[in-house]
Amino acid sequence: MTIVADQASPTLPRAAQAPVLPAGLAVLFGFWAVGVFAAVTAYLGYGAGLATVAALALLASFSPRLAIATLLVVTIFQNLALAFFSPALADAQGFALAQGANYLVAAVVFAKLVVVDGQWRSRRLAGLLIALALVGAYALLGAMRFDFVGAAAYFRLFTVPILALAIGYHLRDRIDVRFLRRLIRMLALIVLALIFFEVLFGAGYYDIFNLPEFRLLKRPGDPDFTSLETFVETSRRSLFNFTGQLRLDLRFNMIYGPSVHPISTAYIVAGLGVALFFFRSYMLWALCGLALILISAKGPIVLYAMPVLCTLALRRGHLPRRRPFLLVGLYAALVVAYGLYTQDVHVRGLLDGLASLITAPWGHGLGEGGNLSSGVLSAKVLGEVLPAPVESAIGVMAYQMGVLALVVLAILWRAFQRILGRSGSMPKLYLLSAFLVLLCNGAFQEEAFAPGAFGLTAMLLVLLSASLPANADNEGK
Repeated sequence: MTIVADQASPTLPRAAQAPVLPAGLAVLFGFWAVGVFAAVTAYLGYGAGLATVAALALLASFSPRLAIATLLVVTIFQNLALAFFSPALADAQGFALAQGANYLVAAVVFAKLVVVDGQWRSRRLAGLLIALALVGAYALLGAMRFDFVGAAAYFRLFTVPILALAIGYHLRDRIDVRFLRRLIRMLALIVLALIFFEVLFGAGYYDIFNLPEFRLLKRPGDPDFTSLETFVETSRRSLFNFTGQLRLDLRFNMIYGPSVHPISTAYIVAGLGVALFFFRSYMLWALCGLALILISAKGPIVLYAMPVLCTLALRRGHLPRRRPFLLVGLYAALVVAYGLYTQDVHVRGLLDGLASLITAPWGHGLGEGGNLSSGVLSAKVLGEVLPAPVESAIGVMAYQMGVLALVVLAILWRAFQRILGRSGSMPKLYLLSAFLVLLCNGAFQEEAFAPGAFGLTAMLLVLLSASLPANADNEGK
């Protein structure tokens, strides 16, 4: 099925037509940057590592091609690089800071491209900057009322979508489509090669990249990660991780992938898959589907498949052209019904967060509620009832920011629509349906707003929009 009518590169600004950097060299720079970051972190300390990756991100930001390649490579492979050097790492708290390198890279690129280069004047980014200010205000409130660490963690999580849209919008007209297509294919090949190597030689993969040591840094003292043998034995899960009476008895080895986290890896594969189908790379797209089945994470599989289903339904006349997202609504309804039937914690987190809009319409401040908050972490350790919503990014956002969370979400949706422009083409509907699934998944997973999930995919969606027909896209820049 044809999604992109014309893959020829759109007309580019003069700045984007100057020195051409091959996709392969851009990817090599990204891997060099993430490798240097991990090595410096291991042997010179966490502060030196973060300072190094910030400096490299600033250097890359002067070249649009280097900027996007570095962002994608660091986002995808940061944890694998840290895992490789994990025997030389110590201090679990500092390690948690080092895992924020992907966000630090995005923040540096955002500051350079959007603030220093003057994109803050764009009318299309005005809403995003308002959303950023709202999240920042609630982070300050949370830091004063609760604790700085929790507020900072949720400031990072809730601003990932904002930075992704802003960076993607700025780079879109500075990166030609041919380069982007090669870049995505190259990264997809590397990601898929790592995943299938892990599937075939799991213990060898865990040993080469020191995954037990990496996981032990995340969960100090956990006996499951004290040796390679126990790590292999405990790295099994139920197919698709269904819960309650719908739980399947089929169990497979977890696939950690390049992000060393099954769900994050699944979102990376799904985001790349969405872009590959857009570019008609059907063989790689199909391999992404196989990898997602092996990882068996439900939300990323829907992100991978739903845009294709929506486009097929529209093309064949099964959905009205102005109602392309009924399938996404049906998906959300099924998830809620399943969650109520099984008392799933993700759906409960969403409903509890939305219910708090009535009892606390102005929220509680960032850091109160959610998996990353100190109160929830303490309750889990003590085996107590969780004091606030968890496992739902939108539910937790509603609990922390009240009705202004809905304002932020509306700004994200409206900003994405404005970035795509007024075209009513099939490719635009494909991109819109993928973005809507991202928002929908955020209702049922906190991980859905992470840099490797919402951040990577949303940025790719904006970059792909360079292929859309001309639609007065230069207005308001």
